[in-house]
Amino acid sequence: MLAAAVTPLVLVVIGLFIGRSKLKDPLNWLPAFLFSVTTLIILPALFYLGIQWAGYPPAHFSASIIEASMPLAITPFALAEHYNLSKGFIARSIVLSTVLSIITIPFWTSLV
Repeated sequence: MLAAAVTPLVLVVIGLFIGRSKLKDPLNWLPAFLFSVTTLIILPALFYLGIQWAGYPPAHFSASIIEASMPLAITPFALAEHYNLSKGFIARSIVLSTVLSIITIPFWTSLV
């Protein structure tokens, strides 16, 4: 029962953190944007090209390529909270990667 409560609890903490943070400064969003683009586009592209370079058809790895292009989830925020890392950066990255994934996931799905 305790394990089932972790996900909702972290989502509440993320919501509270974003609600209390000053997320309006555009300069704070630039590193999160670059990280989100790297996560959603560059790393899956390297994975895709690596599969092609190795001689495998990308269609055999379509689920893996699409999974590699997924947005950030709640685990990085929980780890940032636990290890005293930049929660603002992670929260902005979660928001941006989720919004940008509306474009990137259909792209990767159509590609593979």
